[in-house]
Amino acid sequence: MRSTEALSLVEVMPAGEFIIPRASPDPQTVMVTFLAGKNEHTIDAYKKSLEDFARRSGAPTVDALVRALLLTDQGSANGLVLRYKGALISAHKSPATICQRLSAIRALVKCARMLGVVGWTIEVPSVPVVRLKDTRGPTKKQMREILRYVASQPGPRWARNYAFIRLMYDMGLRRKEACGLDLNHLDLEGRRVAILGKCRLEREWLSMPAPTAEAVRRWLIFRGLIEGPLLTTLRWNRDGTPRRFAGEAAARMVRELGAELGFRLRTHGFRHAAITRALDVTHGDIRRVRHFSRHKSFDMLLHYDDHRQNFAGSIAAKLAGEIRPPTSDPSVIQERMAARRAGRNVPRE
Repeated sequence: MRSTEALSLVEVMPAGEFIIPRASPDPQTVMVTFLAGKNEHTIDAYKKSLEDFARRSGAPTVDALVRALLLTDQGSANGLVLRYKGALISAHKSPATICQRLSAIRALVKCARMLGVVGWTIEVPSVPVVRLKDTRGPTKKQMREILRYVASQPGPRWARNYAFIRLMYDMGLRRKEACGLDLNHLDLEGRRVAILGKCRLEREWLSMPAPTAEAVRRWLIFRGLIEGPLLTTLRWNRDGTPRRFAGEAAARMVRELGAELGFRLRTHGFRHAAITRALDVTHGDIRRVRHFSRHKSFDMLLHYDDHRQNFAGSIAAKLAGEIRPPTSDPSVIQERMAARRAGRNVPRE
């Protein structure tokens, strides 16, 4: 058996099995059907997961891996995936990454089963994941400092950055929701914007606060009213069409902004800060805040609320305060030890 970095398919399939008979499934057909109807982010994540699976399994290509996986039996396929899971754990991959990789494989085989290609599923379980370990974003004071600093800078770059941060914080948008806006998704007169939410197929209109609308108007003075992405790069395409301000570019901008201001920033931190602040102003009314955050489950908002109030920290402080810490003065300690050796009663602290 090879190292965990390159699991061999030879162990679960005889040599030469990559020569597929005519009746075998076409991996391209399975892959096309599997990826059909999914958004760009999901497709990229699935492809990345399958490419990693192929690399660690020793398969020359993803197509070869799909052929081999769908031609083998249930036990061999699950054994291969189980060893792949072990390889990821040995490589110290995060639980979220491991779950994402395994989820892609399970989804692929499920699609193949729906098409009648196989009659089994992958039963390898995922690993436990603790989601959102830290839901804190910038504090209210830090957000005020960020917005004042960005708003005070001249030029189109800072006008765009100001509009982006306002959309993220004021409306609690996700990075992809903000960067995915086009000009025709904007209704400045009605002060609303149509966003494509997470795992949604249709856009929904959200009310836009006055300061947010004003920040967008300020950016449009530089951008103009040409159809295309709302938030664009400063350099457009050669044909004169606007180029979208992509997610990674936004993340880099926020990191650099944080470095200028002297504290760590990340794009999703603005959403964390917005939801946390929403819980503050509504006194923890998660039912109302759920309309703002657009979470499907109340459990996520309860997680935010627990972190906001820091229940664990407050209980720890109360327990620590019940017991007075002992003295650390060496002379006092020596005096007490001498008294105990002499048989005298020394009151406990």
